Order: sequence, then C-alpha cells, then structure tokens
Amino acid sequence: MFITYNNQYKGVLAMCNSFLSLLLISIPESFLAGILSILTIGKFSYLKEDKKNIIRLFIYSIISAVLSFYFHNRVSTEESFLVYVLITPLLFIFILKLNLSESIIASIFGLTIQVATEVIWLSLAQPFISNSIDIIYSNIGLLFLLSLPTRLLQLALVFISYKYNIRIIDIENKDTKKREYYIKLIVYALSIGTLVFLAFLLTKTLVFEKTNDFLSIDGFLIRINIYLTLFVTVILTLAVKNTSDYFKNKSRLNNNEFLQNLEYISDLMKEENMTEAKDAIESLKKYLQNNEV
Repeated sequence: MFITYNNQYKGVLAMCNSFLSLLLISIPESFLAGILSILTIGKFSYLKEDKKNIIRLFIYSIISAVLSFYFHNRVSTEESFLVYVLITPLLFIFILKLNLSESIIASIFGLTIQVATEVIWLSLAQPFISNSIDIIYSNIGLLFLLSLPTRLLQLALVFISYKYNIRIIDIENKDTKKREYYIKLIVYALSIGTLVFLAFLLTKTLVFEKTNDFLSIDGFLIRINIYLTLFVTVILTLAVKNTSDYFKNKSRLNNNEFLQNLEYISDLMKEENMTEAKDAIESLKKYLQNNEV
C-alpha cells in the first residue's frame, strides 16, 4: 500500500513539475522567440495593426512549447533540437500566418538570436554552476532562476528593436519584395539539396552496407530521415503553391490599379488635356502588353 501511494505521489509530482516547466520556462521562451523572429524581418505592423496576431503568438508559443517538451522527453537533445528547428517555420506558416519566405527567414534569425542569448548567459554562468548543474536541472525553481537572465535579455532585445525600429532585414520594404524571388530560389535550393542528401544517404546505405548492417540501422538515423522528408515535402508543396499564385497574380493587372488608370484618363479628357490623356493611354497599353493581360 505504501509503495503504491509513493508511486502515485511521484507521478503527481512529475506532472506538476512538467506543467511548471512549461508555464515558467518553455512557453515564455517560445513567446519571446516568436516576437524576436517577427521583429528581425521588420514586420512591426504585425504587432501593431491586428490584436489577433498577439493571440496567434500565444497559441504558437503554447504549441511550440508542448511539442518541444514532448520530443525532449522522448529523444536525444540533438534530435529534439532538430525537430524544433524544422517545426518552427511550419508553425510560423500555419499559426502566425506568415508567407513561406517570411517564415523561413524569421525562423533562421529568431533561432539564431535565441541560441546566441542562451549561449552568452550560460557561458558567463558556467564557472559558477558547473559543480551543481545536475541539481539545477532537476529543480524547476532553480532552472527558472537560471533561465530568467536569458528571458530578460531577450525581452530587452524585443523592447529595443520595437522602440527604435531595429531589424536585420526589412521584409516590408518595397525594394526587399523585389528580391523575394531570389529568396524563394534559396528556399527551393535548400529543400532540393536536402532531398538530394537524403537520396544519397539512402542509396549509400542500400548499395554499400551489408544486409545485416542495413537491417540494424540506428533508429536515430531513420527518424532524422523521416523528419527531413516530411519537412521538405511540406515546404516544397507550399513553395509550389506560392509560385503558382505568384505567376497567376503577375499575369493580370490589379483591378483597383486598372480602375485608377481609367479614372485618371477620364479626368484628363474632361479637362480636355488630350496630350496627357493619349500618353496615359499609351502607357496603360504598354503595361497591358508587357503583362499579357
């Protein structure tokens, strides 16, 4: 009876620790990382224009934290981090409603800053905690205190970036949008390169490895292949859809712009300014011919 009660107590305690770890550490970390990711690409309007985006950030942080916690307790630290890296841009697309190129760039910059801030603080704290690191990681309160300076540093970066409009790339700038095509090419190249790597790895295993060795392939390698294949499949699917939408939109003149041109020409004709009206008509004609509308 005592042993059963003790096991139940340990189970409840473990659940409480897991919940506290999510609430105090994982969710705030994901929330700040999400905001930093958005600010690094200059999407300040995302936080200003629609309050629903803040709710999306909270939902993202909860889902990201739960997934990270789930995989962290079931696979190695390296594998868990890889899953987190692959899942983050997908959550940006489906939860935060960023487009493909924005999600890829934001996730890269956001994860880089997140890792950098943690490495900076842990490097400074390491001489003082090296002898008690196991105790710290087994105690949620101590782990929260250890992570607190990193969260404060990330919060300071959010404040400075938002207040002074500091960004790594200005994705909302019109000149930047002209380079979006090249950004998409990079995304395609990375995705295709990953598929080529997977194909090479599997071919090498099938051709050069012995049958017994192939049948006893480490589960870690198999899982890595599954993660990468799923990620690349989703990214390429979204990339193809975005490219298709891009060329469809490019092949027709925007209705509002077309109406504005007609109104402008009409006003010129009412003012009997026939020379400028003819020039405007010629410009519109050339635009329509160039865009094959």
